[in-house]
Amino acid sequence: FRPNTVYSITLAPGVADLRGNAIDSVTTLVFSTGPTIPTSSIGGVVFEWAEGKGAPKAVVEAIAPDSTAYITVADSIGRFRLASVPPGSYVLRAFVDGNNDRTVQPRESFDTVRVQLTDSVVTDLYAFVHDTLPVRIASVTPDDSLRVLKVTFDKPLAIDDTLNRTRFTLKRADSTIVPIRLVRTTAEEERARIARDSVRKDSVARVEQEKRRAAGLPPIDSAAIRRAQDSVIARRDSIDRARRLAAARQPARPGARPAPVIDTTPPPKPTRPIPATEIFITLDTTLEAGKGYRLLAGTLRGLSGRGRPAERAFATPRAKVDSTARDSAAAAGRRPPAQPSATPAATPAAPARTPATPAPASRDSVARPAVPDTVKKKPPAGWR
Repeated sequence: FRPNTVYSITLAPGVADLRGNAIDSVTTLVFSTGPTIPTSSIGGVVFEWAEGKGAPKAVVEAIAPDSTAYITVADSIGRFRLASVPPGSYVLRAFVDGNNDRTVQPRESFDTVRVQLTDSVVTDLYAFVHDTLPVRIASVTPDDSLRVLKVTFDKPLAIDDTLNRTRFTLKRADSTIVPIRLVRTTAEEERARIARDSVRKDSVARVEQEKRRAAGLPPIDSAAIRRAQDSVIARRDSIDRARRLAAARQPARPGARPAPVIDTTPPPKPTRPIPATEIFITLDTTLEAGKGYRLLAGTLRGLSGRGRPAERAFATPRAKVDSTARDSAAAAGRRPPAQPSATPAATPAAPARTPATPAPASRDSVARPAVPDTVKKKPPAGWR
């Protein structure tokens, strides 16, 4: 052991003794080879930046200038805490250890940040794959209306990269350009959809109120309905929270370990914008069914900063055939032929037949008189 150095040993859940008694929570043992154990700490959350959620079981390292590393593992929602770390300057690194080898592989997400620790530091890390390849268009999918294109990229785009209609060009097979109205990210498209749904609901509610007013009925109090719905949701959440707390407070059996504390805090949310991995392009005109197109994009930069122009060819689906009309046409083609009228037409008289001339009989065809079975043939001479 090094002198004046703090060490910590972390026991993960599942570690058992010789009698099979396993621990069900994380246990940390801290000791020091110096006179004191420091109280300073480093904490925060590790996020999978492209997904916008915490990275469970991410490995977090605080590396000192003398290469001393303090290591911990994040919990199931990405939170971590390095306790009893001496004050000083550290390089804080977090990575998603996909193969559990405790090293950063080229295709694993990671992030680093430098911190100056005096008492305690709280910082978040945003892990992503540091790929040196540029962004490519993975797919272009038209919707049913053939006026909106869903464009998916093979890696996240830089958050400071402006996406608008001037960055994209859509061409037909004859190189003519299809005008683009607007470009939205997934978050912007979701907000637009919520706004459209709200306008539609308000329109339906207004029509219903007009009908009730015309019928002489009292108007519907929509605000009271919303308050009642919110009250039901809040009551359900309160009951679920009370049940979890009651289960955690149940007395343990004699000689058994106390139950682990149930964490009821909500999952953390990133403070940085979530990088876009897909966009929605709305067109001014409807695309033709069963035709080929090519989408060209200007320089697209990824989170690593590298970028170059990209393009992708795609085809719109063929027009759907009306199955009802097709079945009707098929049924019309299978109709039986028209039956003759009830009054039969006059049948012409058959011409008189000319008797046929018999053909000459051959030698083999000459009839011979049959020999009766009762007539016995005479035996040849000299036969006995």
